[in-house]
Amino acid sequence: TYSNMNKSSDAINTFNKLISQYPKSTFASKAMLKQGLVYYNTKDNAKALERFKKVVSDYSGTSEAVEAVENARLIYVDSGSMTEYASWVKGLDFVEVSNSDLDNDSYEAAEKQKFQNNTKQAIASYTDYVKNYPNGMNALKAQFNLAELYVADNQPQNAITPYEAVLAKSKNEYTEASLVALSGIYLTDKKVDQAIPLLKRLEIDGEKDQNKLYAQSNLMKAYYETEDFKSAEAYASKVLNNSKADKKVKDGYKFDRVEGLPLTINADEEQNVIKVYYLKDETQSKYNLLTRAIKERRKVKILYYSYNKGENERVICPAEM
Repeated sequence: TYSNMNKSSDAINTFNKLISQYPKSTFASKAMLKQGLVYYNTKDNAKALERFKKVVSDYSGTSEAVEAVENARLIYVDSGSMTEYASWVKGLDFVEVSNSDLDNDSYEAAEKQKFQNNTKQAIASYTDYVKNYPNGMNALKAQFNLAELYVADNQPQNAITPYEAVLAKSKNEYTEASLVALSGIYLTDKKVDQAIPLLKRLEIDGEKDQNKLYAQSNLMKAYYETEDFKSAEAYASKVLNNSKADKKVKDGYKFDRVEGLPLTINADEEQNVIKVYYLKDETQSKYNLLTRAIKERRKVKILYYSYNKGENERVICPAEM
């Protein structure tokens, strides 16, 4: 009655009297179990766990002991301490707990911490999971979630190993995101040689257009930095001719394309001029500005991109083309 009326301290005292007066009766195990539930409902998990374990040790094999094990499991899941739970429950001879059960429980505990935004505890729980169940049913997702949590917690270096574990598997639902994230970590760390194979894989296996463009543009930069100018030139052409590249409007000019001009990248930075033509579009219909300018012998305003120098603007005559 007390427990139903939310008078927890009175309920605990009443149950203590029952246990001390009738330690051998069936009421004792029930009273002790109810004490655990009272503590659990009032968020005192440490005392609740002590009561549930006491039921298990003193009344092993009873229905109350079986219920106590399940209640203890909930506490361990809430706290993320599944390694401790697994060690304890495996020593009990009256309950059957399979490895798949422990696998799922351990993963559930980590997920719960993540959804509650307990980043540090979630990282610890996922780390325990992948250590104890490296080939578990949820191992792939656990590795990916662990990597993402490390990145969110500003620990990108620790994210490398779990991302690599995801990428070591055959193509899966986490492959593309892992390629983007891990290549980004390497690029930020100036580890271009390690980023290049990931970017090339992303270009081939990526399903999202923006990720393919990300791979191509970063491969262009990576090859330029490693002085592989032939490859840099090839990827610059891919980027400039990528149909998914943004068609940005700048000062009344629309991005068009590199049109019949040589694209050269070499060690002399002064010569690294990638000309990107923008078309004037006063009537909202595109026309070939260069062709018209040549016919009308007009001067043409051109926006172009000079590698390492940003965007520039100049006016040229048809004779210069």
